[in-house]
Amino acid sequence: MALSLIKEGIDENNSQCIYLEGLAHLRLGNFNQAADCLKKLTLQFPENADYHRVLGNVYKQMGKYKDAESELIEGLGYSPQCADIYYDLGTLNQIQGKFGLALKHYQSAILYNPRHPSSLNNMGLIWQISKDKEKAIEAFESAIEADPSFAISYYNLGIIRLGERNFNQAIKCFEKGIKYKPNHVSMRIGLGNAYIGIQKIEKAINNFQIAVILDKNSDKNWFNLGYAQQLNEDFKNAIFSFKKAININGNNSEATLNIGLIYKRLGRTTDALYHLEKAVQLDSNNGIALNHLIIHLLWQCQWDKIEDYHRMINQLTDAQIADRKKPTEDVFLNLIRHDNPELNHTVARAWSQYIQRENNSLKFDFNGIGNGQRKIRVGLLSANFRNHPGADLILGVLENYDRSQFEIFCYGWGNEDDKSPQKQRIVDLCDSFADISMLNDRSAAERIQHEKIQILIDLNGFIKDARVAISAYRPAPLQIRFLGLVGTTGADFFDYMIADDIVVPEQTRPYFSEKLILMPHSYLVNNYRSDNPVEIDPCSDKSQKEPFAFGCFNSAYKLDPTLFNVWLNILDTVPESVLWFMPESARVQINLRKLAKKRGLDPKRIIFLEKLPKADHLKRLSKTDLVLDTRNINGVASTTDALWVGVPVVTLAGNHFGARTSASFLSTMNIPELIVSDLAQYESLAVNLALNPQKLSLIRNKIIKMRLISPLFDTKRYVNYFENALRMVWERYLSGSAPKTMHVVQ
Repeated sequence: MALSLIKEGIDENNSQCIYLEGLAHLRLGNFNQAADCLKKLTLQFPENADYHRVLGNVYKQMGKYKDAESELIEGLGYSPQCADIYYDLGTLNQIQGKFGLALKHYQSAILYNPRHPSSLNNMGLIWQISKDKEKAIEAFESAIEADPSFAISYYNLGIIRLGERNFNQAIKCFEKGIKYKPNHVSMRIGLGNAYIGIQKIEKAINNFQIAVILDKNSDKNWFNLGYAQQLNEDFKNAIFSFKKAININGNNSEATLNIGLIYKRLGRTTDALYHLEKAVQLDSNNGIALNHLIIHLLWQCQWDKIEDYHRMINQLTDAQIADRKKPTEDVFLNLIRHDNPELNHTVARAWSQYIQRENNSLKFDFNGIGNGQRKIRVGLLSANFRNHPGADLILGVLENYDRSQFEIFCYGWGNEDDKSPQKQRIVDLCDSFADISMLNDRSAAERIQHEKIQILIDLNGFIKDARVAISAYRPAPLQIRFLGLVGTTGADFFDYMIADDIVVPEQTRPYFSEKLILMPHSYLVNNYRSDNPVEIDPCSDKSQKEPFAFGCFNSAYKLDPTLFNVWLNILDTVPESVLWFMPESARVQINLRKLAKKRGLDPKRIIFLEKLPKADHLKRLSKTDLVLDTRNINGVASTTDALWVGVPVVTLAGNHFGARTSASFLSTMNIPELIVSDLAQYESLAVNLALNPQKLSLIRNKIIKMRLISPLFDTKRYVNYFENALRMVWERYLSGSAPKTMHVVQ
């Protein structure tokens, strides 16, 4: 309409009318017509720099970069101090990737107009691409100083703060930008993501909803809204939003994946599997979807579908490592799938290096830390200060440490509503307890450093809900890995890892980035005498008429088809024997019983027990005749539970830490006869013990005797070793010596 009105009033000799027509065509995207108008003007008025400038920008829009440059330079010849032309030359070179030339032109623009916000902003973008964050920040801040209403620089500054995980500063930037551009969709998305970073999910949802209103045809906007709703556990609306994203873009693998994760959370395993598989089909390079799919199949023991996905993630991981990228395969999943210390270290190291690059902006000064202090201040980091086996274990330390020599500060997250006895006991026993759920990793690190922690101990590593990035900021002069992940983190920011000679034998030590603190017996602290002071008779209530009961009380994901086939061989050889499992999903029960039936065994011989409180579980566990351990990831608490109530455990000692934990426990109890080195020996030993009650009884009696005198269950003795270890590494630090692998003195 505007263009037609301009045309009706055109005087072909009126340069202003021709100019307005050219600008109208430019705004409408009619570049050829715009060029025709501007060429007419440059021929008629060759010394008009503005006409050359606009024509240059038309050519830039048409992709005619040489013509654009020619027109802009000609215009500059008539107006050599025009900041806008230098800016246009800068953008022309910037879109071609000629960043050096672009910077020179922007600098010239600023020379002639020091308050040229567009040039300053674009310089910031180039510095950002060049990874010079400080110069980028300076340029964006200068653009804002030149024009406080220049919204895009607030946005760009907010993106930098978001990348730093400095969420509060990011929020300030985005909110200032929105003040001047309330309908800027990307600004709303950035603000929503920043609010997620400080766990203000409702505010994030509000901004994502505005983004959807502003552009309802963007699948990314619907995905962001769905993700925030998912975090808020508003699963119905989250699924609706994800489905809207899929309706717009049927290839949206991320939205499909997240629907699968919601169904998994809701226990709808069939629906979860469909969407997880669909996400991988849509994008075979979606490593996150592959991770979740394989983990889901492992948890469901749905092994008939898993081999193709193993191959896919192996190829993806190999390619990412070759390209020096962080593998999308999770560190713990790699341990589950591969008993290969070298590969496990490679994957873990790639993850840790990525985390360190992303979280290295703080440089703490530890000069004088600990001077004049009689006590060593120790910090414990964990997501599991709750009703969790990890809490049971660390209580062994907290109940027995020497308060005249040590102070222990606990930092937990994700369990603010937990009312378990374990959580309350931990809070009561430590010198200070802080819930850092609402702190981002950087702020948590700053708090730890402010509280002058001398030795920081991470109790998670790369497991669920871990926050390894806190340690990446290096908030304490000495940092140690303990419990949690049964393997190396591959990180340079952990100085030590607590282990023993069995879980990390000499030949695998080159594949640990951490130096090792080798405990004199097992690496594991236990707390059975405190938790279960009442003596348990391992032979009580066991009828001689009951069938021989094998048991495996490890989580379902630790099982594998090869080992399960060995278990079926054992059941087939030992008449009327049964195999007990912990309660698992209906799908696990169906899958394992189906495999038993396929082998010609009565599926009823696979028995899933009900979940019981710990004390009742231990009493029931004592009726098990023989526990069969899993391979790549052994039992930890499940193995020590069995040994505590006098039940033998057959284990196969593998190669990496996680495949050798049960061997460590059995060796500490001086029962090496239950440790084997291959599956043939494993099957033979289990059958031999089941068919020779006298031999099995001798081993049970040995366990009953050893459990009360073995270092494995002597918590006070373990804590003494643990304290010796902390003193050793701290004295070494104070001496200025680098960390080294060391054996703890008994």
